Amino acid sequence: MRHLLSRNDTDQAPPKDQIIWSIRLYPLSFDANVRPRDLLEVDSISFTLTAPASIDEPTKKDIFSDLLKISTLCKEWLLISRRLRQIVPRMTIHSRIPHRHRPKGLEIVFEDRDILVIVKEVGLLSSSPHRDQRKTAERLLTDYLRKGSSASRLCAYTVHRLDRDTSGLLVFAKSEKVQQQLKNHWKNTNKHYYTVVHGKLAQKKGLFSCNLAEDKDQFVYVTKNKSEGRLAESTYQVLKEVDGYSAIEVSLLTGRKNQIRVQFMDAGHPVVGDKKYGRKSDRTGRMALHAMHLEFDHPYSGRRMIFDSPVPELLLKLVGGMPNVKPLS
Repeated sequence: MRHLLSRNDTDQAPPKDQIIWSIRLYPLSFDANVRPRDLLEVDSISFTLTAPASIDEPTKKDIFSDLLKISTLCKEWLLISRRLRQIVPRMTIHSRIPHRHRPKGLEIVFEDRDILVIVKEVGLLSSSPHRDQRKTAERLLTDYLRKGSSASRLCAYTVHRLDRDTSGLLVFAKSEKVQQQLKNHWKNTNKHYYTVVHGKLAQKKGLFSCNLAEDKDQFVYVTKNKSEGRLAESTYQVLKEVDGYSAIEVSLLTGRKNQIRVQFMDAGHPVVGDKKYGRKSDRTGRMALHAMHLEFDHPYSGRRMIFDSPVPELLLKLVGGMPNVKPLS
């Protein structure tokens, strides 16, 4: 097994109060939860350990010894990684996901010890009550994290949702603590959507501000009664207009259920392909709504996380393409 082990293989010197070990394991290497027959599917594993420079020499020797074992003893990997994570809680492992563990109906675009960022496909629920056993992104990610182990207690935790027929970016937490931390700071999140609506808006840029309520049939509607509904605000900007359609970028200031769909319906310009709030005669293959941009603060490091998802090609074709918007083929 070929491996690289060094005190610090970064371009910059570490802070004086820290020591850094950087490791990359190459094929034939291994993943923490991959069985031997899957080893050839692993591209590489890399991680960095950062610890206070004040730790004593015996501890340093223990860490170094364990790192060497990682490169030679696959069977001890899970035990060793747990031990190392007690010393360095945020050790991150990156590797190619073997085909047998890749969730269907979504794409994982980022993963670390705290969060998962995915692109959800149309037709997949974000989550559902525990008694509802339908396939959801949350359940698929939980299965992915457990890697087929019935004894595993790993879970994906929903932070926010997309409607079933909306595609695009979602973030999930790997623990209830991280989930709550993300929710507590969710006001700092930026969420941008691409949509195509019927008709042409009189104002090409503006703000929707209204109160939304939901009836017993789960139909969301605009209400003037503030005590009945909850404030919902969105800003929008028209990107392109063609005969009968307008391509629009929407930024959510609040995150109410069906918010974008209901606000454009109330304005007389329903989302194309929306079977619930749109035109009954609409024969578009899918709803023209995609979560294309997501920004939030990382729950552990505080670093600003920025993600973009290309717009599905079908939605771009509705308006003859967009020169400044990258299609998702």
